[in-house]
Amino acid sequence: MPSVRDFVAVDVETANASLASICQIGVAAYRDGLLAHEWKSYVDPEDFFDPINISIHGIDDTMVEGAPKLPDVAAQFCTTLQGAVVVCYTHFDRTAFSQAFEKYGLHLPSCEWLDTARVTRRQWPEFAQSGYGLANVCDFLAYEYQAHDALEDAKAAAHVLLAAIERSGLDIAGWLKRSAQRIGGDETGKIARQGDPNGTLYGETCLGARPRSWRRNWAATWLMPSRSVRRSWSLATRTPGSSRVTRRALSTAKLKR
Repeated sequence: MPSVRDFVAVDVETANASLASICQIGVAAYRDGLLAHEWKSYVDPEDFFDPINISIHGIDDTMVEGAPKLPDVAAQFCTTLQGAVVVCYTHFDRTAFSQAFEKYGLHLPSCEWLDTARVTRRQWPEFAQSGYGLANVCDFLAYEYQAHDALEDAKAAAHVLLAAIERSGLDIAGWLKRSAQRIGGDETGKIARQGDPNGTLYGETCLGARPRSWRRNWAATWLMPSRSVRRSWSLATRTPGSSRVTRRALSTAKLKR
């Protein structure tokens, strides 16, 4: 049976706004809370590099020239992910893997994902609502790393989780359960619904309209399974006979934080 501190941390960088355009992957495997194995590779995304993305991570087309494509390197890290608890910071990396694997017709490893941004928001009250970017949290924890390098980001996400484990007393299983709960911990009246990470809209924010007679939790339940929404639906109530949706009437049913 794996240790309560066994997991694999992953991170990716992308060439452009398409999450399928992975251009760098970092993987760090931990055994009993200690780094046991690390792996990093540039990846040819077979896509263009957006100047905005280049300004963030510094990777451009010249740096991936001759680099392997995702199908060429998938086997090198998929065995590490198979059956593991896979840690990432926000849903970005999980969604990128899902979309990139779909792009090439590859099968994702069977694993359990743990979003350490959600861990952060539940462990440290000062980050519950804002300021929980990875760099900011690492500054708070006095952990130094090279931001927007896939391996460095993966190890930073791992450090955040290990810090939360140490401070909370919860193990990996405990954080898997806690991260799925509301920040306050009370599930009563919960509107949040978990979307399908393989859904075509997973991670997006969408706008829809609901009849006045619908409660928000009814709408969230109806939208979730049929739309596979990634992040949230904004549900607006429209005044009968009017085509306008007023800001005052806007309410949000978050399907994934």
